[in-house]
Amino acid sequence: MTAFKTGDGVSVYVATAGAKAGGRRIHVAPIEGKVVAVVYRPDGPDEKPFEFRSPVRGVKFPHAAVEPTVTARATILGTAAAPRDYLLAVSVPWTVLGVSPKSGDKLTADIGVLFGDDTGRTTARRVHWADRETNVVNDLPTEAEFTPARWGTWTRK
Repeated sequence: MTAFKTGDGVSVYVATAGAKAGGRRIHVAPIEGKVVAVVYRPDGPDEKPFEFRSPVRGVKFPHAAVEPTVTARATILGTAAAPRDYLLAVSVPWTVLGVSPKSGDKLTADIGVLFGDDTGRTTARRVHWADRETNVVNDLPTEAEFTPARWGTWTRK
């Protein structure tokens, strides 16, 4: 369930408008030759629990699991010499995000891109649209946690 540690990937974070905690993270990454979507929920029922541990501490999530209803397709745009450019198309059902917005509704949200190291197998850098406190790439519990209070606002058209 540590898909966000495997190199390149994209995370979408969504919570109800104004949420300070909770929400959902959908992380999409290439794992074992397939594009996989993993959903992380820090609260709610213990459906598929997982603990993220480091030598210093642990963080328990009641849900961290591959989500088969999310479809994702990655197209490599690079060349054989530089194959790390890609286009990612993802479709996420609203039920997976835990919201059911109507036109004009606002969501608390963020999107982050994770960049792999030169081997492409380990995350070396995280860049987020709204949350500027995401530069940790060497502590599993810190990387797993997320804080909607630091996200921006999206409006459904």
